[in-house]
Amino acid sequence: MTLLGLTGCYRPTGEDRSRILLSVDAEGGGRAEIVPAAMGGSPDADLRAIGDRMAPEIFPTSTSRSVDIIRPVGAENYIRIQAAGVYQPGASATWHIDLRPAVSDLIPFASSRGVFFGHLEISVALPPVPVRARWMLEPARSEENYWEWDDVSAGPSGSVIMTPQPWRGILVPALSLASLILMMVSFLAGRISRAVTAGSSLICVLIATAALILSSSPRFVDLGVAGLLSGRLLTLLGFMPILAVVAALGGAIILVRSAIAASPDGAH
Repeated sequence: MTLLGLTGCYRPTGEDRSRILLSVDAEGGGRAEIVPAAMGGSPDADLRAIGDRMAPEIFPTSTSRSVDIIRPVGAENYIRIQAAGVYQPGASATWHIDLRPAVSDLIPFASSRGVFFGHLEISVALPPVPVRARWMLEPARSEENYWEWDDVSAGPSGSVIMTPQPWRGILVPALSLASLILMMVSFLAGRISRAVTAGSSLICVLIATAALILSSSPRFVDLGVAGLLSGRLLTLLGFMPILAVVAALGGAIILVRSAIAASPDGAH
């Protein structure tokens, strides 16, 4: 039985729907996941042959590529292509995408290996940085830094320009570090001035709280796309809010102790 949507268009079922999911990370790397239609499974050798064929067509300018077969429990095996050097990180990082050769070659080559690709859906996802995108084929759906095409017979092509804002990535680490320094100042000032202790500890708690609020949606990825940080240093930034937690707790304790010491009962 054929299902019709509100527009009257045929929507493929899970059995004959196949997908290419394309994405890039904050350090210039790319990933493509090629999921054949669920028609009974395909040998790993055939899937790997498809991956080896598609890798240079999907990422023609990358500096290196690798192909793996992913075997999820309870689902069809699929192809994962990892690539390095897909785009050059920088203040205006540009990625040129042309999936037309891959799409035109995929279905006939896969069919020759006995792998079925039915109604092909393609999606492209980018890191959460400001983006300008221009596509030759209008997407069926789009969200922030995400585009999707349905039942593709000619692959999408276009270019995206990522314009990261490094200050967004620096903000949370800077506030976390500043709050920790203020906590140490308020602790050391306890022997000199109660006013300085109370003031610095209060500011410490406020700054640490701001850092924790902002860390709920961190923008460290801007530093990667801008080419300022990569690898372990970029990962390390994700732990910077821990400093804000320590500073907030320490600053609150010092503030309470300062208030108790300044009270008439505490003075005696």
